[in-house]
Amino acid sequence: MTNQSKVQFDKENFIKLWKEFDYEVDESELTKVIKEWGKYKEKIKNGLFGLDDYTSLKNNDNPSLPDNLEKNDNPKGYLCNFIERHTDCFGSSRPGNANQFMVKANAPDEEKPNQKPYYVAYVKEKNQDKKIAEKYFKEKILPILQIITNSKKLSKENIEKLEKDKYQAKQILRKMLVLEHPTDLIHIYKDETINALYKEFELEHTTTNLEKNRAILKFIKDINVKEEKVIFPTDTKEQICKLSTFLWRYANAKSIVDDDSPNIILYGPPGT
Repeated sequence: MTNQSKVQFDKENFIKLWKEFDYEVDESELTKVIKEWGKYKEKIKNGLFGLDDYTSLKNNDNPSLPDNLEKNDNPKGYLCNFIERHTDCFGSSRPGNANQFMVKANAPDEEKPNQKPYYVAYVKEKNQDKKIAEKYFKEKILPILQIITNSKKLSKENIEKLEKDKYQAKQILRKMLVLEHPTDLIHIYKDETINALYKEFELEHTTTNLEKNRAILKFIKDINVKEEKVIFPTDTKEQICKLSTFLWRYANAKSIVDDDSPNIILYGPPGT
C-alpha cells in the first residue's frame, strides 16, 4: 500500500458502490439469534445468571474437547460459547483467546491432572477452584453484563463503563450490546476496522470503539439528510446488517487502494 493518506473520501463513489452492493440478509436468522439472546438476557436481568451459564464445558461445540461432557439445558450452551460461535449473522466477534473472558472453565488436561477447574484473570494465581471463580464472576463480570441488559437506552455513560472496564474480551461485550440495540450500532466490533472507517470519513472528537461506532452510523444517516432522500436505510436490524457488511467490505477494500490503483472493489465474506 502506498500513499494511502492521499486517497480522500469520495462520497459520490461511496454512494455508487452502495447502490451496486448486492447482499441478501437472512431475516429469520437474525430473529432467531435475538430470541436466543433473550433467554440469557432475562436470567442476567433477574439475577439468576450463574457461573455455569457464563462459562462451562457442557454442550461445548469446540471439537478439541471430549464429546461425552454433560449437556447444558440451553441448546447453545453457555453465554461465551453462544456469542462467539452462534451469532455471526450480526458480524464476527472473537476474543484474542478464551482467557480474555476473564473467568473460564478449564478443559481436562491429562498432562496437568492437578490443574484447578477454572481460570480467573483477576488474581495472581490464575487457576482456581469454583468457589473463587464464582466470587469473581459475581463481583466483576455479572455487573458488566447487567449494564448491557438493564439499560433501555444506549447512553454515553454506559458506553464509557463498558469500554473502560478491565474486561478484556471487548468484542464480546460490543456484540451483546448490538444484540440488545441492533439498530443503534454498526455490527462491527474490531478496533482496526472501526478506526479505518472513522479515519476514512474524517470524523473527530470521540475516543472509544463504541463512540466511534455511533459516530460512523450518524455520518451515514447524515448523508441521507444532506441528499434529502433515503440512500442508506437504517431503520431495521436487517438494514443495519446489510449496511454493516457493506462498510466492512468497504474498509477492507480501501486498505489496499493506492494512487496506482484507486478503484475500490468490494469483495470477501461478511465479517469484522
